[in-house]
Amino acid sequence: PALKVESKEDGTFEFPAVADGWWRFAAEVEREAVKYRAADWIEVSGRDVDGVTLRLDAPFYVPVRVVVETREGWTAPKPPAPRLEAMGRGPGPFREPFLTVYAEPDNNFRLGPAYPRVYRFVSLLSTTPPGYYLDSVRLADSVLTAPEVPISSGALTLTIVYKTGGGTVHGTIEGCAGGGVVIVPQDAALRWPMAAQRARCDAKDGYETGALRPGEYFAQAFAVDAGSEIWLPEFDESLVNQATKVTVKAGENATVDLTVIARQ
Repeated sequence: PALKVESKEDGTFEFPAVADGWWRFAAEVEREAVKYRAADWIEVSGRDVDGVTLRLDAPFYVPVRVVVETREGWTAPKPPAPRLEAMGRGPGPFREPFLTVYAEPDNNFRLGPAYPRVYRFVSLLSTTPPGYYLDSVRLADSVLTAPEVPISSGALTLTIVYKTGGGTVHGTIEGCAGGGVVIVPQDAALRWPMAAQRARCDAKDGYETGALRPGEYFAQAFAVDAGSEIWLPEFDESLVNQATKVTVKAGENATVDLTVIARQ
């Protein structure tokens, strides 16, 4: 259940009856049409918790630069608008709403209003322009290797890079029966932001992926669940020894025939 109290004039507050466990404490106040917010995770464990301090922060906007690199002589497509969602820091499932994407001049964007939080990228792969692949995401000069990103101000720019010249993988999966294939980088550190490429089997048990970043991959194929009409598999780390290794080269098509893996 959600518990609510109103702070006193000096800013102090008290919740008189809080059960043991992790709680997300949040505060909000509006001043001159600006919403100041604070949030933190507090553990209650068999005793009173004193001295909890929540610092109200003003909102800010995160500058985002989307780069679409293409071959010489090609016309680059319009950069896609990225999507971010905020995550509360702590052990709970709390998620804040998606941030709003605002278009700026010169194919740039800004995201907000944001507050000091850990943010999680979602759906970047789904916004990739056709024929391109998601190459990297950077915060200032640092390449991000995980989708969770702590951002405390709008001073640093997020840069999302899409490139052309990727490779594709296609082939057949005997007995796929409407199932699908999932392909992920062999290097676990590269599984974000590239995430997993997934494809459905066609009526002839064939499959084909979109553009992939050149590199080494694992491919796993699964048959569809009985009675399921809409289904795509997820990569199963426990079955990596049964996966097929695939080398993807720039601008080339790799033919790989797969065998269905029996799921546990």
